[in-house]
Amino acid sequence: MVNSRKLFLFFRLSWNQKLLFLITFTLSLYALCMFRLFPQKVRFGKLTDSQPKFDPQYEPMVKLIRFAIAAVTRNNPFILKCRHEAYMAKILCRYYKIPYRIYIGFSIDENKKIKGHAWTMINQQFVTGYCNPDNYTIQGIYF
Repeated sequence: MVNSRKLFLFFRLSWNQKLLFLITFTLSLYALCMFRLFPQKVRFGKLTDSQPKFDPQYEPMVKLIRFAIAAVTRNNPFILKCRHEAYMAKILCRYYKIPYRIYIGFSIDENKKIKGHAWTMINQQFVTGYCNPDNYTIQGIYF
């Protein structure tokens, strides 16, 4: 059930924020379906080790993308994980032609279990999957 406070906050958003929120919500459903039904078809991009050049004109859009993904993750009835968020960020960044990097890393937790994590960075700033990258062994970097 939709909370009336959340509905009120949604209507206070700008048109750009509302549109991006709705697009991101749709992308969250798409990402969820892809990872559950066709995980072998999911691609984060091409492997890279170079740093993409960032144009400061993209900064407002990066903030909107960060906001939309965080808002959808918090308010989604489904549980979205870091890989879903990274996949949504990839799609949005490609659409807006914003250079991004997705990191896939692994660490060993206190129970000696391997734990994987995905995070997205644009211009050395986190967009999704906030973490301390030094705690992970990076397996791949995608653009």
